[in-house]
Formats: sequence, C-alpha cells, structure tokens
Amino acid sequence: MFSFLNANRAMEAVAGGLAVKAYEEGAKLAGCIKSKYDNGNDLKENYDILKSEERKLGARRDDIEAEINRDKRMQATGECQNCIVSVKKIEEQVSKLEEKYNSKGKPSWKKPTTWISGPNLSESMAKKSKEVRLLSKDGIFETVVVAKSVKPVEKMGAPNIEDKQSLQRAFHGTLNYLNRDKIRRIGIWGTVGIGKTAIMQNLNDNEDIAKMFNIIIWVTMSNNPSVQRLKESILGRLKLSVEGTSIIEEAAQRISEELEGKKCLILLDKVGQKIDLHEIMGFRNLQKDSKVVLASRYGRNCYDMEVDELIKVEILSDEDAWNMFEKIVALVKHEALDIRGTQVSLLEIGSLRQVRCLHMSLSNFGMENPIEGEISNFNSLEELSIEVCSSKLWWDKIVDSVKKEVAAWEKLTSLRFCFPEVDSYGCNEMETIINGEGITQGVLKCLEHLCINNIPNLKSIWQGPVYAGSLALLKNLTLSRCPELKKIFSNGMIKQLPQLQHLRVEECGQIEEIIMESENKGLEANALPSLKTLVLLNLPELTSIIWIDDSLEWPSLQRIKVSTCDKLKRLPFNNANATKLRFIEGQESWWGKLIWKDETVKQRLQSLCIFN
Repeated sequence: MFSFLNANRAMEAVAGGLAVKAYEEGAKLAGCIKSKYDNGNDLKENYDILKSEERKLGARRDDIEAEINRDKRMQATGECQNCIVSVKKIEEQVSKLEEKYNSKGKPSWKKPTTWISGPNLSESMAKKSKEVRLLSKDGIFETVVVAKSVKPVEKMGAPNIEDKQSLQRAFHGTLNYLNRDKIRRIGIWGTVGIGKTAIMQNLNDNEDIAKMFNIIIWVTMSNNPSVQRLKESILGRLKLSVEGTSIIEEAAQRISEELEGKKCLILLDKVGQKIDLHEIMGFRNLQKDSKVVLASRYGRNCYDMEVDELIKVEILSDEDAWNMFEKIVALVKHEALDIRGTQVSLLEIGSLRQVRCLHMSLSNFGMENPIEGEISNFNSLEELSIEVCSSKLWWDKIVDSVKKEVAAWEKLTSLRFCFPEVDSYGCNEMETIINGEGITQGVLKCLEHLCINNIPNLKSIWQGPVYAGSLALLKNLTLSRCPELKKIFSNGMIKQLPQLQHLRVEECGQIEEIIMESENKGLEANALPSLKTLVLLNLPELTSIIWIDDSLEWPSLQRIKVSTCDKLKRLPFNNANATKLRFIEGQESWWGKLIWKDETVKQRLQSLCIFN
C-alpha cells in the first residue's frame, strides 16, 4: 500500500514538472511569436519612414536641378554637384533595400522567411533612414549655384594663312587699324570663298590681339539675321540669361551693363545686310576703346555699317598663286586643297593625285580650252565642292563632262555645287540632279552627304532608272528651298538607301507626300531601315509622310520634327512600329488637330511630345 502511494506521488511530481516545463516552453514560443510579429510591424514602419525621407530628399534635389537649369548664367557649385551625386547613391541603395522588401521582407504569417530576414532588413532600413536624415541636416544644397566665368576668348581653331599673301596682307592691315585709337569699325570684304572667315578666325585666335581687349565676341551672321537672334547670340556668349529679354531695348541695356568698363572686340562674320549694333548691344555706350571688325561679301555692306576703314581681300595674282602651288605640288601626300578664287587650273596641279578634299571654282577648269578628263586625275577624292561663279554658257558647256566623271568616282562621300548668284548662272533651269538615262551601272556609291539648296525649278533628285549600288552609302539628305520639287524618292530610289539616317525637307512648297504612292508601289515594310531623324519644316501642301499611314516599320527612327505643315493630319505610326521613337517636336496646335485611327496610339505618342 505504501509502495503504491509513493508511486502515485512520484507520478504526480513528474506530471507537475512536465506541466511547468511545457508552460515555460510555451511562454518562450509565445514570446518568440510576439517578437517576430513586432519585428514585422517595425519592418513596415521603417520601410514607410525610409521611403518618406527618400522622397523629401529627391524632391529637394529636383528643385535644385531646376534652379540650375533655369539660369544659363549660373552653374552648380562643386559642393552642390557632390551632394547630387550623394543623393543618387542613396537612391540606388534605397532601391536595393526596396527590392529585398518586396521580394521577401513584407511581414506575412504565410512566409516563414520573413522571420529570418525581417529583423536584419528592418535594421538596415532604420540605419538608411537615419543616413538620409543626416544628409538633409548637414545643410545639403546650402550654396547651390555660382556665376559662370566668361572666357576672354573662345578659340576658333584658325587655319594657317602664312602661305597666302593676300590673306596675310588683309590680316596685318586689320591689326594695324586695331592699334589706332580713332578707328572703331573696320570692314573686310571680298568674293565668296576667298578667305574672309579664315582672316576673322585668325583675328579671334591671335595672342597679341587678345592682350589688347578684355573680351572678344564672335558672331556669325545668318542669311536673314534678326535682331532677336543676334541679341541671343551675344547674351549666350556673355553667359546672360535670355529669359525676360524679349524687349530689344532691355537686352541692349543688359549687354551694355555687362560690358561696362571692359574693352571689347566684336567680330561679325558673313554680314549680308546692315544691322544696328547700338540697338542690339548699346555699342555707343561701350568703352571708347572697344572695336568692331566685320566681314562681308560686298563693300557696300561695310559702308552701310559705317566702317571707318575698309580692307579688300584681293584674289591671288597668277604669280603668287603659282608660287604657292609649286610648294604644294612638292608635297606628294597633300590631301586637302582650296583653290577657290584663284587662277590656278586643275591641269597645273594634276600631279596631286592623293588629294582627298578639293574646294574649287568653275574658273579652275580653265576658261578657253577645257580638256575633258582633266578632273579625272583626282579620282581619290572623298569630298568635292564646286563653286559656280561664271557665265551660264560656260557652265552649260562643261557640266555634262563634270557630272559624268564625278558620278564614276567610287570614293566620293560628299559632293556640293554652290551657286552664289542663282539668277545669273543658270541654276533656274536645272530640273533634276541625277539623270539616270544612259547610265549602265551604279553611281555615287560612296556618297554619304547630299545637300540640295535653293534650286527654283528642281522637279526631282533622280530621273530615270536607278541601278543597284547607287547612293548605297548615303546617310544625310537635305532638301531646302526648292519650290517646284514634288518628288523626293523617284521610282526605285528608296530601295537603294539602306544607310540613310537623316532626312530634312524644308521650304519646298509643292511637296504633298514624302513617299509617293505613284513612285513606290510595292514598297516593303522594312524600307529606310536606318532612318533616325525626320525633319519637315514649312511644307504648306504636305498631307502625308507615306500614302499608307502605318505601313512601314521605322525600326531606327528616334526623332521627328514638324513645323508649319498645317495640312499634315496623320502620322505613320501605330502601337507596333517605330519602337525606338523618343521625340516628337512640333506646335501644340498642330498636334491637337491630328486624326487618329486608334486613341491608344495617341496616348503612346503623347508622352514623347516636345511642343514649341
């Protein structure tokens, strides 16, 4: 009996001990569960805090970058640039923590991995939040921008003119006038291509002249210069903001104030008409030692600008030209020649067969007895520019021979014909650039750049059959101010342009379609596979880019710009083509009038728009 009672008591004691043990283990388990639950709550809280701090810091950074970009006169301080880099690194680190949080860190009873990763991830987020706050408290972006320094001279990379006596005379004559106190305006004039720009560039880069002035300002004039454009050019040179300067008088006042007390030299290249320097920059208010040098094709333009002295750039005498080229001919490996405005003939320099770049005038062919084939000695040319400054009869007499020989050159990548006086030299009668009739093989196989400008009666670029290989490497095609041009890509031509990357068409009033149905039936969807940019400017009759709106793939197209093409109501894009398109530039009013087959296409393209 005693033994039985003792056994019962022993069992009760064991049971009691087991119960206590179970209770203790249960309490530990509950504590662990609570700890994991709390960690889960802390993780989410720390994540939310971190993202909030990151957004604040990023917003501040965005505001600062906007401030830097708003005023072109200013630039970010070194400290500010370092802070921007620090913010970028912080954002990258936060992004990595966020990836971990989204993949395995979110608190969930269904994901046991959270119990392992949660505490460490939560702690990392808490530390990163503190780092972001400390970065903000350290006075980030306290000093944001400082004024950009204006260079006294912006070098042009002037060519060497020591061996060109006429250019040297004009240069030294100008230098002499710059040293004379009472002379403030100097004019340099001479025929196209004679070297006026080279003289101006040497004036700009000359060290002795730089010591005479506090600042040298270079301005290249356009064919139709506007006061606004000139003002913006000078403001940009002085690192002054163009915003708020739409009133000319205000701009002139700002420029005048910026140059106050400074001795400046203004270099105006390619002046085509009179401009009022006082209206643009308050010239009469500038220091009396400030001076202007202008270069123009015509002496009368210089007089209109009220120059004190005028310098004419003379054409090289035959003797000087020949002496110069005797030296050049001795250089067998000479690769570039510019003989525009000289009396040197191609026959006289025919031994220079290694020349790769030649700029010449029509007169260099020899005016009395042109020898067919004299230009063929230069079949290694990669770039040829011919300035047609002669009589129409002379041009008509040799043009066919020139075209035949040039068309056969296999290394030519750039070809340019320049007609300075269109009305005088027969350009009005030109209706096509290349006549394929009579050609039996591909031509201009290596031509990369073709620019056609200001040909009033041009009807087409290519007429007749287009043989395989023709224009096969053409990358850039520009058509400008050809009012009668209707046909850009004639029958078979577009198939020969696999390398065309940039197409620009402007001020061609008769063009209705860029790719015409009548000339391109059966066109494959992969046509123009390399085209990256398409620029269409001032084409009042343009109604479509291609007659079937979304028939091409446009696999390389990145940018399209449209301006003053009011009849263009559709774009040739859908949701599947032009996948690399990044920018659509145009007027917002034009965009609003476009017609869409599918609104989703409009929504896709809307984000790419840059309105002007």
